[in-house]
Amino acid sequence: QSSYLSPLEYTDYKQKVDDKSKGQVGVFLSKRFGYIIVVSVLPDSPAQKAGLRDGDLFDSIAGFSTTEMSIGQAQVLLTGEPGQSVKVDVIRRGTQQPFTVTMTYTKLQPPHILQEEMQKDIAYIRVPTFEPGTAKQIREKLAQFQRQGAKELILDLRDCASGPTSEGVA
Repeated sequence: QSSYLSPLEYTDYKQKVDDKSKGQVGVFLSKRFGYIIVVSVLPDSPAQKAGLRDGDLFDSIAGFSTTEMSIGQAQVLLTGEPGQSVKVDVIRRGTQQPFTVTMTYTKLQPPHILQEEMQKDIAYIRVPTFEPGTAKQIREKLAQFQRQGAKELILDLRDCASGPTSEGVA
């Protein structure tokens, strides 16, 4: 999903999102039905601890309606000083009314490979994000599994919504 950011909004977006000292809540977003929607939630993030799920719609973030909001604007509102909080009104399928969730910004270290195991001759690798170095890490795990006798691989990319495209291609 793409959206337009004014030069001022883009500058604010780049400053906040690229600033590694800023905290985040651990959600990856898209735009559907005119709302900001959660595509995936990072494990052990403030969003997961607050009970957010894939498919949740954000009615408002920090008191601002999301109906005319770009994804970049939402990401700016969901980035802040570690220890501070943000309130989000959530609409969940099957519920009648929005409910409010409060999350505290935290410095997040995205997991590279969340889970790995081998049963019989089938290797399993769960990848939640494609951060720099993930492809190399997967290749190393594959070599390890081959040495252990793996003949088949399950590469679980469900909800993998973050990271540079080049890392996913690799």
